[in-house]
Amino acid sequence: MSGAISVHLGKISFPLYLMHGPVICFVGEPLTRHVGDGLLLKVLVQIVVVALSFAAAYVFLPVNEFAIRIAHRFAKSVTSPFFISTAAAER
Repeated sequence: MSGAISVHLGKISFPLYLMHGPVICFVGEPLTRHVGDGLLLKVLVQIVVVALSFAAAYVFLPVNEFAIRIAHRFAKSVTSPFFISTAAAER
């Protein structure tokens, strides 16, 4: 679970989670309705939906990383008064 692929999938997992729903709603469902009853075409639509979901997740990744940095800074500023810094503890 600590391989490069697992680390990469973990990094994009939340943006992928956020983006796959809109891609399914706005691309997958209309395309599936449009292609008719052909199984091969429906499978191809699903492959397109997966590819577009990953592409949207990669586009959203900088926004997610920025939000994580802001959340960590906020959490540190809120919790830091409750912890003694190591420099102060050594004095």
